[in-house]
Amino acid sequence: MYFEYPKLLWLLAVPVLMVLHYIYLEMAERHPHLRVSTSIPWMKNGKTFMTFFRHVPFVLRIFALSMIVVAIARPRSSENVEKVDTEGTVHIDDIIEAARNDDNLSIELIEEAGEKIGKSVAFLINIFNPETVVIGGNLAAAGDYLMLPLKSATNKYSLNLVYKDTKFRQSKMGENANAWGVAMLIHNKIIGL
Repeated sequence: MYFEYPKLLWLLAVPVLMVLHYIYLEMAERHPHLRVSTSIPWMKNGKTFMTFFRHVPFVLRIFALSMIVVAIARPRSSENVEKVDTEGTVHIDDIIEAARNDDNLSIELIEEAGEKIGKSVAFLINIFNPETVVIGGNLAAAGDYLMLPLKSATNKYSLNLVYKDTKFRQSKMGENANAWGVAMLIHNKIIGL
């Protein structure tokens, strides 16, 4: 088992300390169990099911806390971990080029990005109800690798009536779209004076 954040596993000491404290309180007969409005079921003498049942909420809390700590540490199977050259940098253009050459990891990365962008676009569509959503920048060059999961996620997370009226387009301006937008904004402001 491999953890993405193994330094967080020290937090598993907290449930252990909680269990030790619970045992200490139980031995001192301070009854650290969950307080209820009536204590009649707990008052029976002897070891009945109900006397042991009072420990269940604590056990569930400890189990939940332990599972949260393990989830935060992000377990990964060692089979899927690949050695990556960390000295070089990877640019989005490299990933898109690898996807065009049928690299599965690159395709999965772009599809995952498309899904996450699609969720955000769905949120914006629900608020602003635009006629057209234009996807631009470097990532737009990914084409259908990006657009299909983006449309699918947007369809899934947006309101149906709003989604039907929205069209999706890819920008044909590429990296220069921002510069053209600023130039047109300045042009319009100067002419508007």
